[in-house]
Amino acid sequence: NTGANWVHYAGHGNTGGIYWQGSPSSMMTNSIAQGLTNGDKAGIHHSIACMPGAFQSGECCAEALWHNSGGGAASVMFNTSYGWEGNLPEMGVSEWMCVYLTEEVYQNGNSLIGEAFATSKDRRVPLWTGGYDRELYCILDWHGFHDPTLIPLNGSSGVEDSSQGMVSPQTSLAGPFPNPVVSGESVSFAAGFAGSSARLSVYDVSGRLVWTQLLEGSGSVLWNTGYGVHPGIYLVRLEAGSSSAVSKLIVTN
Repeated sequence: NTGANWVHYAGHGNTGGIYWQGSPSSMMTNSIAQGLTNGDKAGIHHSIACMPGAFQSGECCAEALWHNSGGGAASVMFNTSYGWEGNLPEMGVSEWMCVYLTEEVYQNGNSLIGEAFATSKDRRVPLWTGGYDRELYCILDWHGFHDPTLIPLNGSSGVEDSSQGMVSPQTSLAGPFPNPVVSGESVSFAAGFAGSSARLSVYDVSGRLVWTQLLEGSGSVLWNTGYGVHPGIYLVRLEAGSSSAVSKLIVTN
């Protein structure tokens, strides 16, 4: 997704789009979304507007962005019903969640769009006063149209081939034996590292992060998604401080 854009729409809306108050009024509409030709530079779009994610009544604006095979969006986070602004100069719940989303990705290092989206909602929960108030309404109303494992920021995954850098001998990663392994509920690795913690990450061949776990000590580690490990070719990276180790894995049926 090289060249992806981060787009926020601060406007009013309906199922067919998001609009400025003045002219020209159209920020993003179904017809604009359907006409985009941005190819593989698919963006990430979010908004406070009412209704552009109302998927229950025909194709909404979010779906038009997502369905465009010639471009459109890789991720859309729009309201399925009403979005709420605040009483000026204060900001409302929907506005704050969009701010939190951007903070999670660009300031807090939340590397997966699904986690950043969920966390931006979680940050409003302590302000919920109980009952079906405006706070809860906005939390439930904001919907994510995306693969939650999407990595929103450009950059290397850390598993690319490189002639630079040496792996510290203190950090070791042993994949399953035999390899290929048969898919099932989990796959086991042997991770060795100095220090108190390390991170184990599994990527598919496109460099997309599919699973990660923080380790608090060396030993055997289970990659367990909770719904089985799918067949495929994977690259596994162990990071401990400034050192790292990479192992390749093939999972078969």
